[in-house]
Amino acid sequence: MTRIGRQGERGEMQTKSRLDELARYLPDWDGAGAPAPNAQSIGNARKIADELEARNLHPDKIAVSVEGGIGFTFKAKVGRAYIECDNDGEIFVAIYGAELPAKTWRVPDGKNKLLSAIGKIEELLTPIIPTGWQGERGEGEPYSS
Repeated sequence: MTRIGRQGERGEMQTKSRLDELARYLPDWDGAGAPAPNAQSIGNARKIADELEARNLHPDKIAVSVEGGIGFTFKAKVGRAYIECDNDGEIFVAIYGAELPAKTWRVPDGKNKLLSAIGKIEELLTPIIPTGWQGERGEGEPYSS
């Protein structure tokens, strides 16, 4: 499940090192002619990673796309979300789940539009926690100071 909350430098380092790894993929990395991520998709993925880190959101998976680009996958009890940075510079988001209507959209250019899309994913992933309870301590464990 997607981690929400403080993961510290380790989570940030894992994301950045994963993006560095994906940036080294070569064309035909899958043996079926898939394009490698290019500078445009890698740059957009790094911007998204920075915004995710600022919100303490950590994807479950970061992977190359067979269509060219890099995708971030998030899982929650109520559904899943996916952000894909295509090699042509476009960014797409999908949110879906058993109890959710599927939504897919292209993120228009601009930082505010990207922040809005990440906010929709954050809403999906953020559990409703009663006042006086603290996440990351385990399910059902009350916050204690």
